[in-house]
Amino acid sequence: MTPTSRSAKAAPANATEGLEDLTRSVRVLARNSRNLVTDAGEVLERELAMAVEVSERLRAQTVSDELLSEARAVRVQAGLRQSAHGVVDLVADAVGVATVSAIRFVETMVDQPRPAAPRAAGDASADEAAVSA
Repeated sequence: MTPTSRSAKAAPANATEGLEDLTRSVRVLARNSRNLVTDAGEVLERELAMAVEVSERLRAQTVSDELLSEARAVRVQAGLRQSAHGVVDLVADAVGVATVSAIRFVETMVDQPRPAAPRAAGDASADEAAVSA
C-alpha cells in the first residue's frame, strides 16, 4: 500500500455516493444494535427467571407454609407487597415504552427517505442544458 492510498476499496465518486454509503452503514449498525439489545434482554429475563425459581425453591425448603401465610396476612406486609408489585410493573412499562420508542426513532431516522442532495456549483443537469439551448 502506498502512502497516498487510503484503502483497497475505491473512494466514493461523489459526496452523495459517500453519504449513501454512510447511511447504509448506519442502517446496518442500527438493526444490529436492536438485535443485540433484544438478545441481551432475553438473556437477562432468562437469568432473572432462573434466580426467582431457585429462590422460591430455597424459600419452600426453609420456611413453612404456615409461617409464610401468617407473614403475608400482616396488613403492612400485604400493603408493601402490593405496592412493590405495582412499582415493578411501572418500571417494566417504562423500560418497555422507552425501548420501543428508541427503536422506532432509530428506524424512522435510518429508513426515512432523504431529499436529493443539492448539486455542486458548476454541475449542469440535462434539463438545465436543454433550457439554455
